[in-house]
This record gives sequence, structure tokens and C-alpha cells, in this order.
Amino acid sequence: TPIGRAMERFPVESNYARMLVEADQYSKEVQAKLAAIIAIQEVGGIVKGGTSFTGWRAYTKQHKSDLLAQYEVYLALPQIAELDYEDLGIIAKNVDKAGEVIERLHHDLGLLETTLNAIEPEEELSLLQCITAGEIDQIWYVIDDHNTVEHIFSGQQRELSSSTVVRNPTLVTGTAFDLQVPLKSGGLDTLHLVTGITVVNTDTLLEFAPHLFES
Repeated sequence: TPIGRAMERFPVESNYARMLVEADQYSKEVQAKLAAIIAIQEVGGIVKGGTSFTGWRAYTKQHKSDLLAQYEVYLALPQIAELDYEDLGIIAKNVDKAGEVIERLHHDLGLLETTLNAIEPEEELSLLQCITAGEIDQIWYVIDDHNTVEHIFSGQQRELSSSTVVRNPTLVTGTAFDLQVPLKSGGLDTLHLVTGITVVNTDTLLEFAPHLFES
């Protein structure tokens, strides 16, 4: 397809390439921010999950996307002493890796002269749409008050990660992730989670995939 051929020119995983294709219609600033968001995800994120490491949350006001939240934390890093990274739940080795991938992507995309700064309100909507475009096969809807979610196509059920900044969503994109945790009685328990949560606007689904969704 034309979109598939356009995706081939981007040196990232296919879902991220689809996001970058969608960003072609937006400003260089939006494209640069999206590339940074993708770079952070490609290295495994820069913050720890779970409820034991939540200090990083003080550096983001984001409530619609974990991906955008990590970008805001990345922008705040110059204000944070590296000695405090561990206590705040910031992954130092991934911070360095993310910087390298951001520089590489910006070079490959011709965005080296574009300065990274805070996400403006009008840019947030564009970025959310790009993320949805890239994760259209990973859409989940919340089915109860305990954050149980069900995959909209397969019917598979999982739980939203407790580390998400998104509150009371109905429909989200996210990545399936299995986490093993130790039991007090010994042994391990496996949590079937969805991480990297982003709120989905249903109008966006109708626009991107009218063959899959209807009002």
C-alpha cells in the first residue's frame, strides 16, 4: 500500500514507522517530538513501572498518554541531579541510550535543527493521533472498575499497568507485557499487563480505519 511503502523509509519498528508517516502532515516541531517519543520507547522507556518508584511523576502533568509523559520527564532531566535518578525511578542507562537514538532519528529525518521543547495543546492532539495510527492493532477497552481491559479484536483480557498516568480511560492503545513478581509464599506470579497506555479518540479510529470501525 502507499502507506506501507512510505513506512519503509523510516529506520524503526513498523508501528513507530506508521506513526512517523502520519506525522508527515504536521510541523517539523511535531515530527521532532514524535521522533523523541519513539526513541524513548525503543530503548525500553526511561522510568520504572510499579508503585515503588513514582517520584518521576512530579515532572509530568500528562494524563492522556504514558508515552507523552515520558517525553516530559526527558525534557525535565536537566533540572534533576543524576544522583537522584534511582530514588525517582529514572533509568540512567536508558536516558543515555534515548539521547543517542533521538540524535540518530533526528539526523535520519532531517530534524537536527529542530529544538525539543514542551508539547503545546494543539500539538498534543496531533501526537495522540499519530500514536493511535501506529497502534491501531493494539486497542483495548476497559471493562470494569479494576482496570481490566479487553483487546478489541482478539477478546484477550489483561490489566492496565499500575504505573500508567492515564486515569479512568474507556478506550486505549497499549502494549501487552507479562511481568513476573515474587510471591510471599515463594515462587512467582505472572501479571498479564498492558503498558504504554494512550487514550484513544473514537473519531480517530473512524478516520484511520473505516473498514474496521463504525460509529
